[in-house]
Amino acid sequence: MEGQSNYHDLLQCPGCEGKLDQNLTCKQCGKKYIVRNGVVVMVDIETTREEWEWDKEIVSMEVRNEMKKNYELALSEEIKDAQAKWWNAAREKIGNLKGVIVDVASGPGTMLETLLPNTEGIIFATDVDPNILLSTKMELDLKFKTKKAVYLATNAKKIALRDCSIDYITSFAGTNNIFNVSEALEEFHRILKPGGKAILMVGFVDKDSKTSEAAYEKDLQDSFVRENFVRALKGSGFENVKVEEISSATWNDNKMDLFPMEGDKIYYCVAEAEK
Repeated sequence: MEGQSNYHDLLQCPGCEGKLDQNLTCKQCGKKYIVRNGVVVMVDIETTREEWEWDKEIVSMEVRNEMKKNYELALSEEIKDAQAKWWNAAREKIGNLKGVIVDVASGPGTMLETLLPNTEGIIFATDVDPNILLSTKMELDLKFKTKKAVYLATNAKKIALRDCSIDYITSFAGTNNIFNVSEALEEFHRILKPGGKAILMVGFVDKDSKTSEAAYEKDLQDSFVRENFVRALKGSGFENVKVEEISSATWNDNKMDLFPMEGDKIYYCVAEAEK
C-alpha cells in the first residue's frame, strides 16, 4: 500500500541497535520482534519497563469514541478556541511534508489525520503502547483508504529506527507526556538526517505555576517549562531552535489529564528545531 513500501530497512533493534533480517530478528542479539494485526511491535521491555502498559479495552471503537467525546466535553470553550488556533498554525508547517516522517506518541491519531492526506512519503505512526496504535490503525485505515501509515510500537527514548534515516519528526503534545524528555529529544536528533527537522506541538506553563512544581516531582519539568525545553533541545544537538507561541488559555479541571493543573495558564506553542 502507498506509504508503507521500503520501510523495513529503516528499522533497528531497540535493545542492541543491531540490524534486522526479513523476519524482524536482530542479527546481533537474536531478539525476535513481531507484527501483530498490522502493528510492528518493537517495544523492548528491558529498556521500557513501566512506560508500557497494554490496555486491551481501548481497542473497542465504542470505548475509543466515548473517550474522545468525554474529553471534548471536559474542555472549556476558551481552551477549544485556543487549541483551534494552535492547530491552524501547526497545519501550515506540517501540511505538505515530503520524505520519511515519524510521528511520536501518535496515540489516538490526531496528528496523523493531518499528515496522511497531505504527506508524500513514508509515515511512521509511533507509540509505546501497541494497542492504542492498533485502535488508531483500525479507524484511520477506514478513513484514508489509499494512504496508509506504518504503525510502529516503540519507546520514544529507544526508537527502533536507524541513525540518520528520517526527514521530519512531528508530535501533538507527545513530549508533554514523556518524563526525562531530554532522552527522547536525543533520540529524535539521532534518527534525523542532517538537515532534518522536528516540528512539535507543545504546551507550556509558567515556571512558577502549580503545574511546574508538580511536574518537577514527575521528572516532567523539561516537558512543560519553555526555557527548560529549549535548553533540552539545544543540549540534544539541535540547532536553529524556534518556539512560536500561538495561543493561550486558563486550564479548567479535567479528570482525564494529569497536567496542566486547574487555574494555570497554558501556552500553546509550535517548536521547530533542525539537525
